[in-house]
Amino acid sequence: MASPHPAPPSRWTRLLAAYWILLIAASLGLLLVFSKFASEVVEGEVTGFDEGLRAWVLRHRSPDSTRAFGVLTLFASLQASLLFAAAAGAWLWIRKRRLGAAIFAATPVLTTVLFVAVKQLVARQRPPGATAILSSFSFPSGHMTSATGLWVTLMYLLWREQLIPWVPAILIGAGWPLLVGLSRVYLDVHWASDVGAGWILGVGLALASAAVYERWRARRSVHSPVK
Repeated sequence: MASPHPAPPSRWTRLLAAYWILLIAASLGLLLVFSKFASEVVEGEVTGFDEGLRAWVLRHRSPDSTRAFGVLTLFASLQASLLFAAAAGAWLWIRKRRLGAAIFAATPVLTTVLFVAVKQLVARQRPPGATAILSSFSFPSGHMTSATGLWVTLMYLLWREQLIPWVPAILIGAGWPLLVGLSRVYLDVHWASDVGAGWILGVGLALASAAVYERWRARRSVHSPVK
């Protein structure tokens, strides 16, 4: 006969609750860092660094590397990221990781809304090499924000669902956004600070997604019947 009193929280549940709170705190911390970064961009405090790094990159570019980075950046476009998110979410759903699928499906929507809103708010012009081909604002890098938010979230979910070991999860989650960021600076379509801000914003959103996942998982653990 079931006890009329709920069982006390298990050690595992308490750990998950603490994990969720820590993820929220880290996410909020990164968003505060991002807001400070944005204010420095608006005030022109990073202009010297951006222009100096851009000049160095332009002096060291080669045609082969430019073509390679051009192909790479196509796979990190918003359209490609949305297609990838839909495919990965469907795969997680089919694998009956429906909690992970729901969290991952929401990530690209939130990421896109946020970086588009910030672009309009900051209204920073792109480097001279991009103004003839791109009319959108520069800060933060949408490619970098999307790639970071999507891949860090996905690798976290795959690791937590025991679908991938933690070492490749870290390598993939960190490696792909790094390549995307390098491509945007190398192709002269973003300032380096745009890329750095995109990384901060993307990781912050990924941590927020992870926090929601952990909260739901903890609640499901509490309400699941004991076998």
